[in-house]
Amino acid sequence: MYFNAHTHHHQHAKHEVYNLRIAEEICPNFSIGIHPWDASEGLKTLPFIENLLQKRECIAVGETGLDRIQGPELAVQEWLFRKHIAYSETYQLPLIIHCVRCWNELKLIRRELNPSQYWVYHGITKAALIDEILREGLILSIGAHVLTNEKLQAAIKQIPCDQLLIETDDSLVPIASIYHKIAELKGLPVDELQEHIARTYKRIFSKWNNG
Repeated sequence: MYFNAHTHHHQHAKHEVYNLRIAEEICPNFSIGIHPWDASEGLKTLPFIENLLQKRECIAVGETGLDRIQGPELAVQEWLFRKHIAYSETYQLPLIIHCVRCWNELKLIRRELNPSQYWVYHGITKAALIDEILREGLILSIGAHVLTNEKLQAAIKQIPCDQLLIETDDSLVPIASIYHKIAELKGLPVDELQEHIARTYKRIFSKWNNG
């Protein structure tokens, strides 16, 4: 089974975390949050988000985070990000994080708040950050960039399987293709990688329901 830790394309699969949009019908195993690009809309949207976070089908908060390239000013994004962290702690749900050129800010917030819930750094592309992100205790979710990003490919072996998840994000690349590439890079049979990822997935997304 190919567990997908973060997708924007709902395949109605029991083994994916679908990034639900507020206007959409609730589905099993969804995450909900306000993307940092949309942070300026946060104040009026947060009540809807908090209501959805309390649904039985919700298994994660996010995606949320910080983005230096796109979205409103960082002060607005940080205010909203801190609200999501509080929700993650209150409802005991893992946090799915979008971070673009803001790792230092994100790291300082994490150290300040010392959260008890898992943080999943999704869609990592900058291989040079991987060691530090792992030392801070975050989970890394790898997507389709690993198929073409040679620096990321070279860094895959250093990610322990208990800190590794696999995702498609907004890509239409089949999740199986990403699994096969990571298995090749790690020198593992695909079925062994699947077992490792399944264990990590079920540990992180503890509310996941297979039926």
